[in-house]
Amino acid sequence: MGYFTSMDGKRILFSTWGMPAQWKDITYTFDEKSDHACTTLKILSEEYDKVVLFVLDSIADINRNPEKSECGSCYSNNFNNFSYSGGYGDVIKSIEHDTRGMLGCLGIENAEVIVLPAKGKPGGRMQFQGDVKDYLSIALLSSYIRIKEDLRKTSQIGLDITHGINFMPTLTLQAVMILIYAALISGNNEKIGLKVYNSDPATPLVDNVAINVMYEREVSRICVEGKKVEKAIHTKGKGFKDLSDSFNMVYRNDVYPLVSSLINPFPLAAAMLSLKTKIDVQEMLDWWIESSTVNDSSVLHNIHYDPAAIEQTVIADAFSNRIREFNCGDSCSIDLIEKITKEIYKKVSLENYYILEQEISEMRMEPNCYQCGACDPDKRIMIAHGGFQKDCVEVRDGQVKYCDWDKIRTFIENF
Repeated sequence: MGYFTSMDGKRILFSTWGMPAQWKDITYTFDEKSDHACTTLKILSEEYDKVVLFVLDSIADINRNPEKSECGSCYSNNFNNFSYSGGYGDVIKSIEHDTRGMLGCLGIENAEVIVLPAKGKPGGRMQFQGDVKDYLSIALLSSYIRIKEDLRKTSQIGLDITHGINFMPTLTLQAVMILIYAALISGNNEKIGLKVYNSDPATPLVDNVAINVMYEREVSRICVEGKKVEKAIHTKGKGFKDLSDSFNMVYRNDVYPLVSSLINPFPLAAAMLSLKTKIDVQEMLDWWIESSTVNDSSVLHNIHYDPAAIEQTVIADAFSNRIREFNCGDSCSIDLIEKITKEIYKKVSLENYYILEQEISEMRMEPNCYQCGACDPDKRIMIAHGGFQKDCVEVRDGQVKYCDWDKIRTFIENF
């Protein structure tokens, strides 16, 4: 298939690690190259410009001696004095620090370490209490925050699931797909290559294993969850009501309307919404971290974001940031609307792209047909005309504006 041979841009590799202290040294072979190592990451990282490593917050909880291997030694050197103490933010920082130390010990550079919530008692001592879907929500928020600028220039993404455990490979693939959609929105690449890697089983009697490309494709269409989430956040106890109300309000007033204006062909509405959006992905991540508690035997997460709401939040943030680059104000030129249509909406739906192209042509040829009137936005008409219902917009001197923005905004919020 060879999808990666002709595309320029940044190459990012995502990788999942369960418990590296238990991995043995073995010879990994990939694409005619071999490396005697304890992890596939050493050889695969050479194929990419940047590595994003997902580890669990249970990585420091081990109930047996590390393997006598390079990974076991590097793990011991860095995690030997680790303690689950302080706030959850302190735990995350310590795990990131020790994991980076381990990566340096293994000779792996240029890696972002993302610490994500475990579930149950994977190490046998600490109890990790939360919702398994927290992994997906926090993986999306954390990695998007760290690499959002890189995503704009990304053309190739890899995912190594060899060392992931339990739910990690499945949920990480979901997160990576959503990040690819965010990259398509925020950058100019028309397609992004994806490869998923997994090695042959490294059994005790095997000394040499191959790293395989399990899945390969080009992603050129943005596929986003369009259903409105009724409850975007779930909390334990009464102490988080203000936080819950705040996130639900941002979701209703900012996130969902932006996603709706992307899935439906409403570029002018998207430009207006982007002017005043209050989405703050860092604040959302901080809320989750600060609400989590740690003691000597457990880690407890007290708030749980609906993963669909976080998916939409990431997409809405990428979309609003991209739209603002076109510098539309209260009105937008027909030329800019056409540019937005070609650079963003064409990647979402060809059907909607053709609807917008037809409407843009009509606005140029017959601008006088677009005059302010009673403006009662109709779902069928709005979709069929790319959000340019003729009695709801005014076209003058090549500029397009809504006659009554409040009506349009209310319509989209309740779409």
